[in-house]
Amino acid sequence: MFDKKTETTYRKFIERLGRIFIRFGFKPNHFTLLGGLFAFAGMVFLCFRSLYLATLFVFLSGLSDSLDGSVARANSSVTKFGALLDSTLDRIGETFIFFGIFYYFRNSHSYASNIFEWLTFFSLAISIVISYIKARAEGLGIECKIGSFQRADRFFVLLVGIFLTPTLNPKAGSVYITDLPMKIAILVIFIGGIKTIIERMRFAKEKMS
Repeated sequence: MFDKKTETTYRKFIERLGRIFIRFGFKPNHFTLLGGLFAFAGMVFLCFRSLYLATLFVFLSGLSDSLDGSVARANSSVTKFGALLDSTLDRIGETFIFFGIFYYFRNSHSYASNIFEWLTFFSLAISIVISYIKARAEGLGIECKIGSFQRADRFFVLLVGIFLTPTLNPKAGSVYITDLPMKIAILVIFIGGIKTIIERMRFAKEKMS
């Protein structure tokens, strides 16, 4: 979803930020745990429909997820357990955020909100399957990082959808377009996620042939 230049610029920024935190004694697992806590806070604010605060904590969750890896590399402290903890809390954090969105739609009076409850649930399932395919393929000796809609892409789309929803809702004036940014975000993740699953399965099959 992002071009190479954007990815490179972001990685350089995160690497520099990581080196700053190292000076203050931060370890990779600190950021891994913080990422999970921030995701939980994001879920709570989504449930209470405080979307600007939810945006802040979802953003901090994603930033922490990026920093744990950069701190580990810069500090030469990459460990197998750290990688396992990171992957585990990534899935937990993602579940928190999707549940918050599910609960938000459950208590929304916008058009077709019940349909988007289900789409949120299935989008979470799709996100977990995408990660599972990568992990299972790597367990079979195949590096499987391809896909047009990976975790960073899903995170960015969710973040934008959550942020824009309260910005546009006061101007909506209709149940048909209320919560529209978040609905579009979930729909994009749902469709993009299915596409990524197909891409990864095809890639893995080719490598195994």
